[in-house]
Amino acid sequence: MAIKELLIKAVDAHHPDIKVDGAGCYKKGDVVCIMPEGHEWGAKECLPKFLVVKADISDVEAADLVLSELSPLVDKDGKAEIRTRRKYNFDFETHLGKIRLGAIKESGWRVEGIDKRNIRDKTVL
Repeated sequence: MAIKELLIKAVDAHHPDIKVDGAGCYKKGDVVCIMPEGHEWGAKECLPKFLVVKADISDVEAADLVLSELSPLVDKDGKAEIRTRRKYNFDFETHLGKIRLGAIKESGWRVEGIDKRNIRDKTVL
């Protein structure tokens, strides 16, 4: 286990084509990428579009968080179709609460700790 920083989409991105929207657009709570602790994030990688959360997770857990959900069907080339950009997402509003999230918006955008109970599989209803 090691401390990693997760760049999380704070708002939904949209596309008018429903297939592109599902397969190509990050949704609120999706982990966009994972970097080592202390990574120098860009000036735009912050609220209102992104949130950075520190997590003590293994490399395997980190890899799981950036998986896409694949369709069980394959196309004519034998490739699986992507149904969602990320299979898992982080319910940061529940984890942080509206008051703490408001304070983060005012003072910065890095959040200490992630509770694995707030990571959900988007493919399970």
